[in-house]
Amino acid sequence: VVAQLYAAANPDRTEALVLDAPIDRTLPMTEFWVEAAKGFEGVLATTLSACSRYQECQAAVPDAGHALDRIRAAADADGRISAEVTGTDGVPRARVVSMRAVEATALRMMYDQTGRMLLLRALAGTSAGDLRRLVRLVDVEGGGAHAATFAYFATWCADVRAAPGHRTDDFTGYVNVAAQAGIPAGGARDIAWATAACVFWPGQPAGSDPPPEATTVPSLILTATEDPITPPSQAHSVLDRLPDARLVETQGGDHGSLGAPCPNEFMADFLAGGRLPYGRISLCDGSVVGDFVPLAPTPARGADDAVLGLVWEIVGAPEVVEWSGTYELKVGCGDGGRMTIGVPGPDGRSEITFEQCSWAAGAVFDGTGTMDLGSWDADLALESPRGSLTLRGRGESRHVTGTWDGARVDLEP
Repeated sequence: VVAQLYAAANPDRTEALVLDAPIDRTLPMTEFWVEAAKGFEGVLATTLSACSRYQECQAAVPDAGHALDRIRAAADADGRISAEVTGTDGVPRARVVSMRAVEATALRMMYDQTGRMLLLRALAGTSAGDLRRLVRLVDVEGGGAHAATFAYFATWCADVRAAPGHRTDDFTGYVNVAAQAGIPAGGARDIAWATAACVFWPGQPAGSDPPPEATTVPSLILTATEDPITPPSQAHSVLDRLPDARLVETQGGDHGSLGAPCPNEFMADFLAGGRLPYGRISLCDGSVVGDFVPLAPTPARGADDAVLGLVWEIVGAPEVVEWSGTYELKVGCGDGGRMTIGVPGPDGRSEITFEQCSWAAGAVFDGTGTMDLGSWDADLALESPRGSLTLRGRGESRHVTGTWDGARVDLEP
């Protein structure tokens, strides 16, 4: 938005403009959020459908398309589900969450391919009544107040008029727009109401006239078909109004395309070489869901199940995926016990300690070691009632040695 405003106000001082996941600023605020609600719902449906195209996901989450429906049906009369979730002290305790929180979390995970994979992983086991991963994901990702909430509303409410009618405080009119557009009650309608607070915010703009746009500045617009909050329809609308613009659309993708190789090449040609794409619209290949991190096999049939399952659950834990790496992280293991992950050192590795950590029946570990959570490189020394194991891992190569169930182990799975 800032880039669009600057370029419109200063076209003679703007050589090039890149708009990544742009907002169509001609949309009234209520319509923008209705489109976003539809976008999140659409990406969620695509994500659940995509699971069937990945062997490991399909095996872990059969019939993913109906997973949330089954969970709703299993909720109690108050719309709640519960599960035993291990806390940071290593003790499993009953945890209750609302279906409203589950739905909101599911939609929130749609911003990128990793989040979508985490949701599918959390749905694993739910068909058999195991809700632990899902409840854990809600605990980690479920929202609540954030430090930037005030700044978020102050920015939105000062930039765009919220009230759809003449009255600035027309809250009823604001919320009715979503219902009239067919947005279902629950998480999707919460998205459509994201800026409802603006109808009471001081300094709301008097009107909703669309702002000017930079129609003479060479512009590269980036979008993705699975961008939930600024869907490609908005990028196409902006493109239609800018004669000197070109659009690059990723099939699949995230909210925001920068960083992906194909869009980056187009941007480099534009910014470094001064070349816009020849065609008005160019396409890039992308994915809907990130690489599915397998689940720990349970019960652990052998040393390879036990050790590889441990690694997979470390890198697939939502607490670890969302961790900034700026503080020591304690994570309750799925079946009990805990692990502590230290701040990464200069080599990218973190010290890890396991205390009665179990992610699968038959595999309980104490131990220490180091791990690079980006590359999965690991050096772990593990002790279990079933034996002593050492893992040396480099990328996708793993070497497990030691003893398990009284037998020597030397595996390179």
